[in-house]
Amino acid sequence: MIMKSFIQIIIITTISISLFGQHGDRHYKSERIESMRIAFITEELDLSVSEAQLFWPVFNQYEKEKQSLRSSKYGIIKSEQIYQDGEASDQLSQLILLEEREYLLKREYITQLQEILNPSKVLKLMSLDKRFKEDLLKNLRSRNNSEKE
Repeated sequence: MIMKSFIQIIIITTISISLFGQHGDRHYKSERIESMRIAFITEELDLSVSEAQLFWPVFNQYEKEKQSLRSSKYGIIKSEQIYQDGEASDQLSQLILLEEREYLLKREYITQLQEILNPSKVLKLMSLDKRFKEDLLKNLRSRNNSEKE
């Protein structure tokens, strides 16, 4: 309980300090959203001190590796270059390999998390990221609608 309060104080402080930073900066917005996401996950999973110490390094490493794979996939998909059939086939093969690596990464991540958290919390975590994004979009839409009025 003390750790949860301590984490919440740190997160609130981080967000408060960020609010006085560079408001128009894309990096600022990304950090602010990430801070909100961390607070959301921490609160929803109700992590103990020992769980939090083990969970966050694994979670952060997974996110870093997942982002790297997605960037590589995006680079292939985004390319508007016209390929010869052989080159296009190579790009598709590369895309499939990246998809497989992403699957294996997630599988390994879930296995690691089950050593830290109980299966119920791991399963809950799988839905939290989607729920956070949905809530964030809903808030942005409602804020945009209220600004138009």
